[in-house]
Amino acid sequence: MNKRKIVFISASEITIRSFLIDHIQKLNSKKVEIYLITNFNLHEKFFKKLNVNLINIKFKRNISLFTDFYCLLILTLWLLKIKPDMVISISPKGGLLSSIASFFLKIKIRVHIFTGQVWANKNGIFKRLLMFSDKIIINLATHVLADSKSQKDFLLRNKLIKKQSQCLVVNNGSICGVDTNKFKKNLSTKLNIRKKLNIEKNSIVLSYIGRLNSEKGILNLLNIFKKITITKKNVYLLLIGPDEMNIQKIINNHIYSKKIIILNHQKNIEFFLQTSDIFCLPSEREGFGLSVIEASACELPVVCSDIYGLRDTLVHNITGYKFRLGKNLELYNYLIELIQSKKKRINLGFQGRMFVKNYYEKKKVILAYSIFFKKLIFKDKIN
Repeated sequence: MNKRKIVFISASEITIRSFLIDHIQKLNSKKVEIYLITNFNLHEKFFKKLNVNLINIKFKRNISLFTDFYCLLILTLWLLKIKPDMVISISPKGGLLSSIASFFLKIKIRVHIFTGQVWANKNGIFKRLLMFSDKIIINLATHVLADSKSQKDFLLRNKLIKKQSQCLVVNNGSICGVDTNKFKKNLSTKLNIRKKLNIEKNSIVLSYIGRLNSEKGILNLLNIFKKITITKKNVYLLLIGPDEMNIQKIINNHIYSKKIIILNHQKNIEFFLQTSDIFCLPSEREGFGLSVIEASACELPVVCSDIYGLRDTLVHNITGYKFRLGKNLELYNYLIELIQSKKKRINLGFQGRMFVKNYYEKKKVILAYSIFFKKLIFKDKIN
């Protein structure tokens, strides 16, 4: 029996590393041959351990007509050579180029996974252009997935999909779920990491994980943290992620800057969640808040913006608090309440871990996707 061929396509290797590694390992077998197509940059050695076929195409994240057309041509030639049974794309650029190439080549199964809409908080012609790009993906794909139920509803409200059945949410949402054996409360780690970061033992640590830019709400968080430090001297802010707006320059010469710790992308993110007391994600747009459920798994109360994508990851007043975008006083009050009440932090954190174990346990999520993909490639339809 000939192996079925599956090609995963993303414009960014970080996206594959963050969401798809477990799926690739689960599908890789004697019956399936896996290909990964992305811009591997300097991390190709990591992917070689997966024992799959690697194809490096120099995709650019931002719009570049000449480069994008060239990448589309190279991608089409590779797909023509591979002759895959199924193409799975993720990321806006990867989805657009993949959908065009695989449709043109009449590849039978064309799956795209939406992880959020970059146009959600944009305006004008740029927003319409990005929306049109997503419409192309939806119309050319045979199967469209969203990684949260609220994201699917958002696509429906904005008329990118015409009916519920045009977009699927596997399991309860999330692409990869959370390994609750890895992400869990650990007092020893908490003390060790605090010592390394020179954080006082009895201080309250407020943490954020993600790209450091304005659409993630970082500037609002900094302003609110500054206000918090006026009355609360034992609070630290831990920011983890690639700095896209030179945060250090913004906070320089401020007294409260001594209470802010900025770290770049970290491999063992669970260590920094375990050293925290509260997690905050004041983002303006998200497809699904993976960092939120990772924080909940570590028994942290969560405060996040009440937007699509994040609504699925938190139960208000049960696992944390949702605040309305633009209502910074709500965000401030919720954070102050949690800073002042250890009992509240413990209660919300405990319920948050139970919520994650019930709905987003990694094994359950990966199994659900595996069943979905295998039904597609071996039966060509979902029963």
